[in-house]
Amino acid sequence: MAAEPTQVEALVKRARKCVKRKDFTSAIEVYGEALQIDATHVGAHEGLAAACFMAEDFEGAIEHFAEVTKLDPWKASAYVNLGAVYNRLGEYSKAVEILQKGIQKDRKSAEAFYNIGIAYRHMDEPSMAVSAYREAIRLNPEMVEAHVNLANVYLEIGNNQQALVEYQTALELDPKFDRARRGIKRAESAIEKLRTDMSGFGRLVSESDGSPDEQSAVSLAAGGARVANAPKEWEEIREIVQKMINHADEVLMHLRTDLEPTLMALNRTVARGTDPEQKVVTR
Repeated sequence: MAAEPTQVEALVKRARKCVKRKDFTSAIEVYGEALQIDATHVGAHEGLAAACFMAEDFEGAIEHFAEVTKLDPWKASAYVNLGAVYNRLGEYSKAVEILQKGIQKDRKSAEAFYNIGIAYRHMDEPSMAVSAYREAIRLNPEMVEAHVNLANVYLEIGNNQQALVEYQTALELDPKFDRARRGIKRAESAIEKLRTDMSGFGRLVSESDGSPDEQSAVSLAAGGARVANAPKEWEEIREIVQKMINHADEVLMHLRTDLEPTLMALNRTVARGTDPEQKVVTR
């Protein structure tokens, strides 16, 4: 019996080598052999789940990541990975539920906030997505994908200037990141289009040929100048409002991930009539 743990570890090591070679079929088989010897081996379940995910066997990935959360309930990465799989399947509400549990286990997981940002974006909750991506970036400023995804959301809600900043930051972090380069072009086009749309009256002035209607043209010119200056002021106001919204979203995220579970636990305690000071561990 003493040789069994060594044998399991050897199989797990072999399976990891298969994953590195991108031979996911062999990796899945070897991880399966390890679990036949020890069905409670966390590393084997986790490795098998990852191999299934890369082989696009998402149901298998869910099964084994979920098993890891049972065997090691405080392993935050298992919840984060499980949430990522649900995102891949398009089950975004389920992903949020699982990822919030991961955040409760580890509030410093940039990956958890990044994945929950993906879910919120697809659930058409852009303000929540912005808050999640911003937190991921705060925890890991060099997460290029988070900068690009945040920029995408900003572009979708019309905050073009901030989108441009995030795309540029991503490209600085990774000059070969094509998505960032393409994003910069989209943001610049959106900014230019806004300027063009808002300075339409100004263009009428340039077409004036000194005709008897020149006085009207001068009047339009004054109006055009005011309109042409408006986009910059509006962008500044929009950025201030967005910052206020982001702050409110961060507070809401804190309430959802920290306070709500505590209140639910307290309600359960009161309902059972137990001592409020008793620490209850929910599994």
